[in-house]
Amino acid sequence: MCPILKKLTNKLQPYREVTRLIDEIRNSKKGKDIRILEHLLSYAEYQFGKGVAGKHYREREDGNRISNWIVEIEILNEIIATLADLYNQNKSLSNIDRNNMAFPYLERSLSILNPWVINLDSGSGNGIDSLSKDQIETLLDELIYTEQNMARVTMDRRQFDAAEGHCQRCLVYSRRYELEGEKKTTMIFDALRAYVTLRQQQDNLSDALTFAEKCYNLVVEAYDPVHPQ
Repeated sequence: MCPILKKLTNKLQPYREVTRLIDEIRNSKKGKDIRILEHLLSYAEYQFGKGVAGKHYREREDGNRISNWIVEIEILNEIIATLADLYNQNKSLSNIDRNNMAFPYLERSLSILNPWVINLDSGSGNGIDSLSKDQIETLLDELIYTEQNMARVTMDRRQFDAAEGHCQRCLVYSRRYELEGEKKTTMIFDALRAYVTLRQQQDNLSDALTFAEKCYNLVVEAYDPVHPQ
């Protein structure tokens, strides 16, 4: 058995030790090994278990606690997103096989991210998992990245209704950024460009042209010296 896998015990460990071990493996030479990461994900899910409704943390019987944000966003989703990336970037696979391998991880990522969306609204009155500005930006980054990839896969599969939903959410999330600047402009541009691709695949060239014009106008407004940011 691989020495790294021997460390992934099926006995519950203190959360601090669990996070230390996960960080150690992710930062090692094996941190991009699909087999290792799949075992690491199973280990993390077992060690952290499910969250409890109404609590912003996990807690063991001995009082050991860890925040849901760390578990779900910084650990579980990061491992899942890395696995999706590794399959997407594997040039030895056909495009169909890459999509088929990555898609389940993208779905799992959304299942983790979506419950946090309510916390994007600072006026929601939900104090259970209130987020800082940095956390909101991180959550938006992850949502946009995942929705973009889901849109691409569903377009490749010609599942246009599903792709429409992913494109729409990607655009909504891109516009939610509070800070103006190149990053926000780029994300909105990419979301609009996904709509161009979708409409082209649907043979709706009129709508494709409309979204292409929106892309152009966005860039002109952001970078033309006559229109300062």
